[in-house]
Amino acid sequence: MDHPLPAPDALVRPWRTAAYIAVVVAAFELVLLLAIGGGKLVGFVADRIEGAAQQQVLSPQKRADAQPATRKLAAAPVAKKPRSRTVVMVLNGNGRTGAAAATAA
Repeated sequence: MDHPLPAPDALVRPWRTAAYIAVVVAAFELVLLLAIGGGKLVGFVADRIEGAAQQQVLSPQKRADAQPATRKLAAAPVAKKPRSRTVVMVLNGNGRTGAAAATAA
């Protein structure tokens, strides 16, 4: 009994289309996983940075050259001239007539 070979058209399969679809699905899954993992990583790093910043701000600063905190209140400055002898020149730089005179009064 003779067995003929199958026709060459029957051996052609749509492998290219299947490969393209598989690549698109794999790329979509990769982008989705990177977005989820990247979001988690950014959140973790942000929490660590925030915790370190709070710890640094809230911890007391210790220096070797630090002296005990003693504050002396300075006396209020005394005016050298009385108000009646103080002269103030008000200039008009905004372009409105009489603005300087109104401010000076």
